[in-house]
Amino acid sequence: MRRFLVPLALCLLWVEPASATGFDQSHARWSAVLSHVVVPNGGVTRVRYGELKRDPSALNAYLTDLSAVGLPEYQSWSRDEQAAFLVNAFNAFTLKFVADHYPLKSIKDAGGLFKNAWTQPFFRLLGEPRSLDWIRHDCLRAHFHDPRFSLALTLAARGGPSLAASAYTSTDLQAQLDRAANQFLATPTGGRLDAASRRILVSPLFSWYAVDFGEGDAGLRAFLKKRISASDQDRKLLADPKIPIRYLNFDWGLDDAPGPH
Repeated sequence: MRRFLVPLALCLLWVEPASATGFDQSHARWSAVLSHVVVPNGGVTRVRYGELKRDPSALNAYLTDLSAVGLPEYQSWSRDEQAAFLVNAFNAFTLKFVADHYPLKSIKDAGGLFKNAWTQPFFRLLGEPRSLDWIRHDCLRAHFHDPRFSLALTLAARGGPSLAASAYTSTDLQAQLDRAANQFLATPTGGRLDAASRRILVSPLFSWYAVDFGEGDAGLRAFLKKRISASDQDRKLLADPKIPIRYLNFDWGLDDAPGPH
């Protein structure tokens, strides 16, 4: 995914909130959509894109709510309210993009090299045309400096983090981010320690956003040691700089729910 640059990252200018705005910080409409289209599938989740294609009304209503938020209102929110808004917006507009182009075998089949899901400004947010890369890079990565966000954003791909079945909210944000990171690293595509071959195998997502995890391999090792489920002995291997980190192949197949479409 290539970064979509904008001149000013105004979205993250934060002032102490004077609270009380019209936007629903529980993101109830988004949770209702997710509860209907996100289904568990063997330790991960899959999405009923066909259902969104047939009836996009509930998703579109939530997207309208997002697009109605102006910059001054956004700037009045707390930092966690801003972050939850951005994560939910990224995930909701990703589903919109896939549903609009469905059926697909991969999100990468829509558009092309210079007009893909992440770089084109196909929606409005905070008063301007925006892209998914703008949310990810210019807002979340540039201003919040928390690698867990990359594990909370859907890539609409079987190799990526699973889409959560409920909205991110400011009241539960930290626990939700922890859960997203831990769940991704509990899947075969997320990361694991291969004790037999003495290798750490992780998603290439950790390579794409390596700088977010700290300096060199040490930061990533510390992150993995904290979150990969392993015995005490295996945790020592995770921290051992002599144990190489190897990146898995990424499966860009659409995370489509099985069944009729």
